[in-house]
Amino acid sequence: MLYKVSVKRAWRHNNGFQLDLGMSVEVQSTKSSSANLLAGGMQEVSDAFKYKYGIAIPSSLFGFATNYLDASKI
Repeated sequence: MLYKVSVKRAWRHNNGFQLDLGMSVEVQSTKSSSANLLAGGMQEVSDAFKYKYGIAIPSSLFGFATNYLDASKI
């Protein structure tokens, strides 16, 4: 399934990590829903942001993804 993952509010962390409102990536995943993608497919999402923007989401922050990211099937 193909998902669009968008930043729904700016995400900044004191280690220098930052995603800004309006950034988005497309992710192909075997996850069955957008909730599953943000819960268990964050490595795929992080890889997509790194490929497109050069920004990898630290694995220590994966648990906070649903607060800052929105995923929808496309």
